[in-house]
Amino acid sequence: DSMSGACSSMPCALGDIPASESRVVTFTYGVPLTYVSNRIVFTATISSTSDSNPANNTVTLTTVVSPVADIAVVKTGPASTAPGQTVTYTLTVTNDGPSPAADVVLDDPAPFGLTFVSASDPCAGGFPCRLGQLPAGATRTVTATFQVRLIRFAQGATIRNQASVRTPTTDAPPGNNRSTVVSRIR
Repeated sequence: DSMSGACSSMPCALGDIPASESRVVTFTYGVPLTYVSNRIVFTATISSTSDSNPANNTVTLTTVVSPVADIAVVKTGPASTAPGQTVTYTLTVTNDGPSPAADVVLDDPAPFGLTFVSASDPCAGGFPCRLGQLPAGATRTVTATFQVRLIRFAQGATIRNQASVRTPTTDAPPGNNRSTVVSRIR
């Protein structure tokens, strides 16, 4: 969107260029946040009325575009529970963008003291589960139900249940990809 050198817009006239001299023109372009291709191809062409070798008047440059997304998971659940009860957790996955997040996977493994019972789609078959592509600004919510095992817990015991989310898309910052709920056993 901006250029320096002898040009303020394209096409531009560089004027006479003496033999063995050159002119440098610098271009700066912004990549829209909604850009979905994985590369940008830029072709520049120069022409002159006195060019003895027009075969070298075009150059093509390819720039790889790496999408960046910020996926996050927030898990909520009960502050306390008891052996034999079922507990339901809500897992909210968001993509704060700017790019879509490809092949998002949500995991919520059962920790010691819990047994997986059920989850809402698309995780009805258990964890880990695939959420697919998550567009920038999108949110997906999954509920997961676990049974508290009928075992003797130590006094003051807690159950730490952690969910995580991942994508092969560059994820910055990755620190919000895990969320833990700690429930006290009563």
